[in-house]
Amino acid sequence: MRIIPVLCLTPLAAWFLASAGPASAATIEFTFNAVTAEVSLNGGPATKIDLSVDLLANTANLVTGGGYANSDRYLNLRGFFSSKTLGLSNAEAVTPLDVHIGGPVADSIFRKSTVLLVSGDVVSGIFAMPAIGPWNRVSSIGPLKGPATSSAPLRVVLKNGDTLSIATLESAEPFGNASFQAHIVPDRPLETSAAPVGGSLRKLGEKELLLQTNGSPVMRFRLLARTQFRDAQGDAIRDSLLHSGDQVSVIVNPNDPETAVEVVLVHKRDR
Repeated sequence: MRIIPVLCLTPLAAWFLASAGPASAATIEFTFNAVTAEVSLNGGPATKIDLSVDLLANTANLVTGGGYANSDRYLNLRGFFSSKTLGLSNAEAVTPLDVHIGGPVADSIFRKSTVLLVSGDVVSGIFAMPAIGPWNRVSSIGPLKGPATSSAPLRVVLKNGDTLSIATLESAEPFGNASFQAHIVPDRPLETSAAPVGGSLRKLGEKELLLQTNGSPVMRFRLLARTQFRDAQGDAIRDSLLHSGDQVSVIVNPNDPETAVEVVLVHKRDR
């Protein structure tokens, strides 16, 4: 793929002169999805793989106009990397990561259509997406598709010790299938207005959970990188311990009832 360089980033001084983010904080999840990213693992040869990058931020850490070409810049992100090819599932990064959204004063090909994953001076992202300039910063957007852009391979160190070098988020034609989305969940207390939903686990994937409830159709819940999994005693467990047929209870955010905040393993299926 032709890698299009992003020519420059806003100088560091501009980050401190830019205005602060919204007064009311919210959790925001950014997701980059690549069907054919070109990635090197632990210094090995670059190969074409599937790759999903989930990044959690707080809107209080937004620097308006503080990123590439006056993009909105989100700081202090927690990054989670998943790839079926590499056997990664929400592997957390220790490398500091930012996200820059918009590019309102960039060249026309990037203007108001670019989202960048940034580490230091290296960027890797997606451009030529449907215009995102009007985004009001408090609504979910996407998924939006576009071709990849990169200034150089982006190196990310994971907590498990692995190192990823991401050359590009798209390396196979037809270009334009890398995608980005933002999902905003207001930070409000989880009150009793949303009762747990119990039933039999039908399917547990990286991004969704299917639950069979008594006398009801199968329910679908979105999983975030921050969704917690616990046993009946309240102790944290790995999601890999859950299997089809297990009895589980899904706790949702009343402000976003299709998103699972916590999944509790109530009883293992008899085998």
